[in-house]
Amino acid sequence: MNKSVLLSLFIIIFNGLAVLSQDAKSDDSVLKKSPLSGQFDYVITKSSTYEDFKVVKSYYINLLKNNSVDSIFALKANINSINNEIKVFQKQQDSLVAQINLLKGELKIAIQSKNSMSFFGFSMQKPFYDTIVWSAIIILLVLSSGMLLIYKRNLFVTRNAKNRVGEIEEEFENYRKITLKREQKLARELLDFKLKHNLDV
Repeated sequence: MNKSVLLSLFIIIFNGLAVLSQDAKSDDSVLKKSPLSGQFDYVITKSSTYEDFKVVKSYYINLLKNNSVDSIFALKANINSINNEIKVFQKQQDSLVAQINLLKGELKIAIQSKNSMSFFGFSMQKPFYDTIVWSAIIILLVLSSGMLLIYKRNLFVTRNAKNRVGEIEEEFENYRKITLKREQKLARELLDFKLKHNLDV
C-alpha cells in the first residue's frame, strides 16, 4: 500500500472513532437528564431491530444499570430522611403529651385548692382568691389547648410522613420489579439472539 492509501484509511478510522465518541457523549447526556422511563424509551429507540427482537448495545445496558442503581440509592436515602423526620416528630409528640399530662395535674391541683382561703399563708377574701384561681385555670386551659393543637398538628404531619414513606416504598418496589423484568427480558433476548446466531454465550 502506498502512503496516501494508508493516510486515507487512517483519516477514515479516526473520523469514525470521533463520531462514535460524540454519539456516546450525546447518549450520556440524554440518559443522564431523562427519567428512567425516558431512558428506557431512548435505549429502545436507539436499539437495532432484528425480526421481532431488539438488539441493545451493552453500553446502553450498563448505563441503564448504573442509572437504575443511582435512582434506587436516592430513593433509599429519601426514605431514610423521612424516617428520621418521623422519629423527630414522635419525640416532639411524646414531649407534648408529657407536658399536657403535667398541665392536667396542675389544673387538678388548682381546682382542688379552689375552696381553700389561704394563699401563701395569708388569709384572703373569697372573691379575690377566686379571681386568682380562675385566672390560673384559664391560663392553664389556654396552654393546654395550645399544646393539644400543636400535638394534633404534629400527629397530622407524622401520619402524612408515614403515608408518604409507604407510597415511596410502594413506588420503589414497583420500579424495582419493572426494572428486574426488563433486565431479565433483555437478557433473555440477548441470549436467544446469541444462540440463534451461534455467538459466544
